[in-house]
Amino acid sequence: MFLDEKCSSLALAYLVGDKQGIDENFLDQLRAVGLSHIIVASGFHLATIVGVIRRLLGKVSRFAATTGSILLMVCYIVLVGLSASMLRASIVTMLSICFGYFGRRLHPCRAIIYAATISLLFRPDFLTDAAWLLSFASYIGIVIFRPIIQKFFYGRQKPPALSDMILTTISAQLACTPISLFFFGSISFLGVLANILISPTIPIVMGASFMVVISPSAVAGLVAVLAKGILRLQMLAVSFLSEWRWGILVVDKNEPRVLLLYVGIVLLILAMTHRERFRFRRRRLDKTSKYGKIYSC
Repeated sequence: MFLDEKCSSLALAYLVGDKQGIDENFLDQLRAVGLSHIIVASGFHLATIVGVIRRLLGKVSRFAATTGSILLMVCYIVLVGLSASMLRASIVTMLSICFGYFGRRLHPCRAIIYAATISLLFRPDFLTDAAWLLSFASYIGIVIFRPIIQKFFYGRQKPPALSDMILTTISAQLACTPISLFFFGSISFLGVLANILISPTIPIVMGASFMVVISPSAVAGLVAVLAKGILRLQMLAVSFLSEWRWGILVVDKNEPRVLLLYVGIVLLILAMTHRERFRFRRRRLDKTSKYGKIYSC
């Protein structure tokens, strides 16, 4: 009622990953600029929702924050379904919540091993599933590659917010590029710019869209104006960037040689690690938060 069809379809995709109402042309534009992941229910959505609940209930007690997070996570999974990426994200999120509650620290490598083992016990065929592989590759890029790259460029200093976002996007794309080239035959170099423009506003749109549903008409109308404005700007940005065809690399699909790119990527990360004397053993998933930071992107 408050949002037009295009805006409501995109908002629904953000909230629950339902892409059925989105125009096929806009879906192609999202793929072209490397943003198709934003309309898939994944760790980003789960971490955003659970993070809000933990901050709210964390003021009450650790038990309330933990219980509320788990209940909300279960409800969200029931709503959107247990896809390959959601299964990985839910396992990591549950481990982070439980370890944080008992005051334990969860190392990224252990989180990856636990999540991979548990998910493959449920579905061994995930080993050849593009979504599952990309989900883990993205996660590895964020929690393993990113801190090494950050120290290489910034040392002990904390990067500015914009630089932090760029580092996260580059790290995830670096880990996902060979898999994307193998399964889809293309990769967009515009992903960094597109993510910088779109990603920061997604939590705002998710929150505003949810408020439109649950709020009284007077309040919902005002919130809808904000949501509609941001959604239209997002669609305009995606449409504009998708015209830059020079930013897309195209290769043959199912070409195994593209996976050799991982050799170069791993050597690059190892060189950075050696130069900066990076001690990965000290890394923990929950070192920056009282209740444990959720890394399920």
